Formats: sequence, structure tokens, C-alpha cells
Amino acid sequence: MRKSIVPSILRSALGRLIHTFGVLVVTASVQVIVTTPARADSPRQTMEALYTGAAQLDLAIASYAERRAPKEYREVLRSLDALSDLFDLSEVPAALRPFVGHEIAAQTLDLLAQSGPVETSALPGPDEIAVDTTYTYRIPGTAIRLWRVEDGTRRGEVLFDPQTVDTVIRDRGSSWYLTGQGRDRYFAVIALTGPLIPLRFAEAMPEEARVLLWGSPLWKVLSCLAITLFAGSALLIGHRTAQSLLDRHTKRRRLVAMLSPLVLAAVSLTLTSFFTFELRLSGNFSVLIHTVNTILLHAAAAWLLWLLIRTGFDRAADQFEDRRESLDANMLHLFGQIVAAFAAIFVLFLGAQALGLPILSVIAGFGIGGLAIALAIRPTFENLIGGVILYLDRPIRVGDFCTFGGLAGTVERIGVRSTQIRALDRTLINVPNAQFADLQLINWAECDMMMISETIGLRYETQEETLRFVLAEIRRMMHAHPRIDNDSVRVRFTSYGAYALDIEIRVYALTREWNDFYAIREDILLRVGKIVEDSGSGFAFPSQTMYLSSDGGLDEAAQSRSADETARWRNEYRFPFPRFSKTELDQIEGTLRYPPPGSHEYLGESKQDPSSAEALSVEPRQAEPEKEHVEDDRSQG
Repeated sequence: MRKSIVPSILRSALGRLIHTFGVLVVTASVQVIVTTPARADSPRQTMEALYTGAAQLDLAIASYAERRAPKEYREVLRSLDALSDLFDLSEVPAALRPFVGHEIAAQTLDLLAQSGPVETSALPGPDEIAVDTTYTYRIPGTAIRLWRVEDGTRRGEVLFDPQTVDTVIRDRGSSWYLTGQGRDRYFAVIALTGPLIPLRFAEAMPEEARVLLWGSPLWKVLSCLAITLFAGSALLIGHRTAQSLLDRHTKRRRLVAMLSPLVLAAVSLTLTSFFTFELRLSGNFSVLIHTVNTILLHAAAAWLLWLLIRTGFDRAADQFEDRRESLDANMLHLFGQIVAAFAAIFVLFLGAQALGLPILSVIAGFGIGGLAIALAIRPTFENLIGGVILYLDRPIRVGDFCTFGGLAGTVERIGVRSTQIRALDRTLINVPNAQFADLQLINWAECDMMMISETIGLRYETQEETLRFVLAEIRRMMHAHPRIDNDSVRVRFTSYGAYALDIEIRVYALTREWNDFYAIREDILLRVGKIVEDSGSGFAFPSQTMYLSSDGGLDEAAQSRSADETARWRNEYRFPFPRFSKTELDQIEGTLRYPPPGSHEYLGESKQDPSSAEALSVEPRQAEPEKEHVEDDRSQG
């Protein structure tokens, strides 16, 4: 027998909980019931609709007092909605209209009751109102006015004007409100409670608890504050507990982060619905509750939208897992933050508009102050634009070795504001993106080959044929080397230096790694040294050689032959100064043999076309027309 008691108690408690939740949902759904407003085309029809609605409200309240059921409660709310539809609430914030309208209707009925009954038959009818003109009518003996709506969905209807609505709202603290005289319907409305609150509970409240505080009975205000404090504490504890349990799981942490605004919105909406339809808050305290609810709902929506957009962009950036600090991932994060910020601000602006804030004026203020803000954060914008330029041009990536502004290092992170580079001495260099985008960047990671460029000097005692031997053997070695690009081999005797015969070596190593490049260059230099040593020559070094011998003087016979040849040029008018004549140029052009005698290139065995190797441009240029040589008659003789 004892075993059967516990399940029955649990079933009873569960059934009561489900019933309570169902009643709450039913009563909360009243706010979305669409009522068809009575047609009010004249002051007579408007006042008739007002008195008819007042009679229906009285009957509904009396019926609800006898049977505290959701059906009767809905009838009370429908009657209040029908009455509030007779008022022009266009200047009341949209978020407060469904709740403020009930109290304004009840207060207006009390005001009319104080001034005495209005004979509706004496009021102007539809046929007595001028057409296409602004119409305003004042109820006799009162300050209440009616006017014809000129725009909107209820254009042409005669409603209680916004000035009357504003007067009723402002007069909540006047003396006649405080005395309680003529406030039958207003007190009846604010004393209402929902079906979940027993009537005996409300009637058992002492007189001190029924005193109005901010337009609501004191016991309702205290109950609201206690429930809010309890719900807020439970919400905060639950949020921190969930974060501590799922702190190590990134994906679950994202889920918890998204659940937080959802839970916040659900709790705020549930509490506000309970306060509105069960406690029936009123006055300025009701306005405060609905204002806070509107702020929380739009803040939660902005928060959720921010998280959703950020998560979407983060998921898109996860494809760069091997380079999480890459420019692509950072730009996706940046775009996600920008889009999420604009979306959240848009939702917050909607909430501000619902509360009646002058959004257009605020936006205009932002436009005026935007110039000062832009000037203050100009460096940040410059770095942001620099990051976008780096993203579009892609001159570097994370992991690339680059040279910039006299410095060199490996790119470790490309952020929104700056780029971090690990220098060769292992220090970390932070370069703002605005400066980095303007620097001359050398990206070594993009090179297909790496150049070996060296200049060696042979001693001046080296004979011409020995020099040719060294040049030929170095070229042969370069072509034979498996890690050297054959088309890029250049080994040439370049100049008579101050103390050496200079040979320039410039080849490309087939590698893209620094360690491999240094190993190849080391091998090349060792082989060059071996070739020079085997040739019998040697490397020159800064020195001075002093030769002690008797001076034999100049060759007088050779000088005499040179002078006679120069005199013959003069006599025959072939003196080649300041330039050669066109006739002599035509005679000597191409008479020397190149390559030198004995070269294999005369036999057509060269693999490389010397005219196309390492061209300065891939596009062939048109041959320039020959210039006519205009010689002075005196110079040609």
C-alpha cells in the first residue's frame, strides 16, 4: 500500500505541472490574438464603441471573478484589446503598445465617468464630418480629444488622439489618481491576476501590500523582484556550471555559447509573460519590465546572431588547420567579425526602434561624429586596409622566408593589425600591415631556383691559355653537375682587377631549401678551387710585387710604324676621329672570328642557342631600322 502512494503523488504533481504550464502558454498566447477593431468613422461611432467595450469589460471581469478559468480570462483581455484599439498609440513605443493601451483605456473611462455621461447621439456622425480636411473633436466638458488619422493602416478613422494618450500617461501621478476617486475600472484592471494565482491569495494581501508603487501594487512589485532574482541566480549558476563542465571541448563550448542567448531569451520571455498575464503588472513598473524584456530579447538575438555568424566563418577557416595563423584564416575571422558586428548592431537598432528611441537622429549623430572617430582610429584603419591588400595580393604566406626593409625572417602570423616575423636571430618582429604592404618584399619561398653568384680572382702571372683552360674546366664542371641548371651557366672573364684577373661565376642551383643551397654552393666552390690548383694558376690576394730590372725603354721601331700609319690616315683622309667613316665601317664589320679559332660552335654542336639564353624579355622585339650615318665632308676627306 505504501508502494502505491509514491507513484500516485508523482503522477499528481506531474499532472499539476503540465496543467500549470499549459495554462501559462494559453494565457501568454493571448497577446498574439488578432482582434478586429470596431469601425470608428466619427466621434459618435468611437464613443459608442468605447461604451460598448466598457460594458463588455465589466461583464468579462464579473464572469472571471466567479470562474477563474483561462476562457473567462481571455474574454477580459479581448475586451481590453478592443478598447485599446480606439486609441491612437502611434507615439507609444511599439514594444509597449499592447500593455499600455489597456491601462489608458481604463483610465480614460474613469475620466469620462468623472465628467458625467456623454450623450453619444449628440456627437457628430459620419455625415457631419468634412471630407479631405484635418478633423479634431473635443468631448464636451473634458480635455479628451478625438481626431481623424491621416495616414497608416487606420487612415480615416476617428480615434482618441496621441495628445490625449500622452496626457493620460503623464497624469498618473496627479492628485485625483492618488486619492483613488473615480478609478473603479483602473483599479479593477490593475488588480487583475491570472488563473495561476488563486483569488484568495490576492485578497489575503494586507492594505500595506496593496499600495501602488510605480503604478503597480506593492505585493506584485516585490513578487516580481523576488522571482527575477531567483531566476537570474539560477541562470547564472547554470551557465557557469555548464562552462566548467565543457571547458575542454571546443565544439561543445561553442554549443553552450549558443545555448546561453537562447536560454536568456526563453527565461526573459517566460518571466515577462508570467508578469504580464498572471501578476498583471501595471503603471511605470510594467513599462520598466517590458522595456527590460525588449532589451534582453534583442540583446539575446544579437548575441545569438553574432555567435552563429562567427561560428560559420570559423568553420570555413578550419580548412586551414595546417596554417591556423595564415592570412586566409585571419581574413575569414576578420570578415566574420565585421558581418557579425553589423548584424548584431542592426538587431539592436530594431530593439531601440521598438522602444521608441530616435534611431535616425542617432545614426545622424554617428555620421557627424564619424569623422572625428575616423581621424582618431586612422592608424587602425590603415593597418586593416593593409591586411586586406596583403590578402588580395598574397605576396607572402605563413612559413615563407622573406626579406623586407633590410631585415629577413620567416613569417609566423599574419594578423588583422600586424604581421609577426621570426628573424634569423630568433627575435620576433611585429610589423604593422600598413607599413608591411608598402615595403619591398622579397619572398624567397616563391623562387624556383637559387642563384650562386661569386667572383674569383686569378694571379696576374696567369698566362692567357691557362686562363682559358680554367674558364673551360669550370664551365664543364658546371654543366656536369646534377644540381646546376645548364641553361643558366655563366662563367666569364670579366675584368682586369686591381690585383687579379676577375672571373665571374653565376649559376642557378636546382633547390628551394637554404641548407641544400649552401651545400651545393660549398661543393661548387671546392671544385673550382681544385680546378684552379690543377691548372697551375692560383688565387690572387691583395699584394704588391716589386720588379728590380734595368728599363729597356719603349720600342722605337714599333712607335715609328704607328706614327707612319697615323700620318697615312691623315693624308688619305681616313683619320677615324671622331668616328669611322661609313665606308670603312662596312669593310671591317664582322671580319673578326668569334668564337675564337678552334671553337666547336663553328661545327653546330652547341646545345644552347646563345641568342635566346636568358633573354631580357619573352617577347621578341622588332629590329630597329638602320640609322643613316651622316658624315661631315671634312671628316670624310
